[in-house]
Amino acid sequence: MNELEKLLLEVQQLNETKVYEKVIELLPVSILEKFKNADLYAEKAIAYYKLKDYSQCEIIANISLEINPNNAKSNNYKGAVLNNNNKFEEAIQYYKRAIEGNPNYAAPYNNLGTSYVSLKLYDQAIKYYENAIELDSNFSTPYVGIGSIYLRKNLYDKAILFYNKAIEIDSNFSAYNGLGCVYFDLKKYDQAIELYNKAIECDPTFDGPYYNLGLTYYINKEYHKALENFEKYLMIVTETSPNSNFISLARARVVEINKFLKNAKYKDISELVNKIKELLIFKDESITHYTGLSAAKALILDKSKFRLSEGAFLNDTSEGRELYRHLSLPISKKLQETESILFSQKPFIGSFVTETKHDDLTLWRMYGKEEKEEAKGCAITIDMESLLKNIKENLTSKPANTDQAITNSARIDEEFTFYRVAYRKMGDEVKFIIPGADEKESILNAYMIELGNKVKKFTITKEAEKYENKDLIERLNEIAYLFKSIEYQHENEIRLVVKGIGFEKVIDDKSPKVYIELVPIRSLIKKITLGPKVDRADEWAAAFYYSLEKDELKPCIHISHLPFK
Repeated sequence: MNELEKLLLEVQQLNETKVYEKVIELLPVSILEKFKNADLYAEKAIAYYKLKDYSQCEIIANISLEINPNNAKSNNYKGAVLNNNNKFEEAIQYYKRAIEGNPNYAAPYNNLGTSYVSLKLYDQAIKYYENAIELDSNFSTPYVGIGSIYLRKNLYDKAILFYNKAIEIDSNFSAYNGLGCVYFDLKKYDQAIELYNKAIECDPTFDGPYYNLGLTYYINKEYHKALENFEKYLMIVTETSPNSNFISLARARVVEINKFLKNAKYKDISELVNKIKELLIFKDESITHYTGLSAAKALILDKSKFRLSEGAFLNDTSEGRELYRHLSLPISKKLQETESILFSQKPFIGSFVTETKHDDLTLWRMYGKEEKEEAKGCAITIDMESLLKNIKENLTSKPANTDQAITNSARIDEEFTFYRVAYRKMGDEVKFIIPGADEKESILNAYMIELGNKVKKFTITKEAEKYENKDLIERLNEIAYLFKSIEYQHENEIRLVVKGIGFEKVIDDKSPKVYIELVPIRSLIKKITLGPKVDRADEWAAAFYYSLEKDELKPCIHISHLPFK
């Protein structure tokens, strides 16, 4: 064995045993230039990658590829750096070159799977993960990758199977975390907590399980433990982590839990608000959104993202007041000219109706407008579950470290949910009705009486405590837009109400209107209905049809002929 072969064998063993600093020490520039060997450069590139020095990894891999463009390891790790920088298509090309250089090298097959997951091409991802397993059945990472795909698809039995296969091979922290996510989704929180803790035992620097533990303890109302884990997550998470998109959510939870621990009355009201939200959850296949024709053009032809406006900017100025009238809070009354009010944040609101009301005279009159002209708008029917899934993936998606396949590793809770609107009826006694869910009305009315009593006990006597009152209003704002007067009950309205945490708050340059952008909806559209007074409706229908057909999308397109006057 010559000098080069001895050195190469030594650094390969060091990389395999994770002694990456020693590899870099053994391969200074002088040694690399002496041998000009692509494999030596590749081993140093690997060490830099494992130490998360991705820029140096890419530099060294590039030199290796100049010497030998077919070097499998350098192509693989150059692809890994590109993948981490969201350049998935470029990464895929390097992974494929790695396979051409060495068809028996399992790592690039696994990494191809991870890149295809980032592109949401799950069938291709599974194919390459399976290729990696065929080459190396003791390679746990592709099992994690397949498990994560099944977790995304809510195919929990299959996810459990593949995560457990990974765990049988080694104590894979990512597999334990993914398995915890399965049990979290199944609401088996004790099992989830046990698995998240096992993930932390395997790797205490892995941030995802800390966030997941915080959320699980929060749902279990174990607030001290929840606070401890959210704070641990915030201490160790980095901007390059696959879970860094959860930083703003964790910070919000820390603030919220501290309020709970400070004020038991506020905590009780908050928990009751969550019960009311849970009771009003709406689940169906589709929902319909009425909008102007210009907005429909932006969403369908221009491929714009769907927007939610902040509660203060809804068209109806009485929005959000009905709950406060029921609670007899001052915010529901007209203020005196000299009286000031402290600003409180409002959620972001999306207004929808059930699919059956996609062509409704009253809704065309009230919401299907174009430049204030009634019935000249458009009703867009959307696949509800796909919309929610896309929103969550958009918020949480960040490229995984390619040799760990940490995909979908942190969970989010009720932040993205559709709710039924309840309508307040005045009479001998106040009553709330829920169109389409009358079996829930007695429970809701009991909750509303309880909420009224709890709010009355939340008394503010000192000037300095106005800020506590602001906290109360912001908490109540989470459900304020789920209540309207009985006069609107025919709308059978459904609402998406979100806090907007994790989204950029955009301020319209032509007005002070504030909104957030969710996701494009072209691929989610099931039906388009043009209003009965739309000019050149056939032309609009053709434009929508052929624009969508280019992407192999074929929703039904209707032109309303209701007798609108």
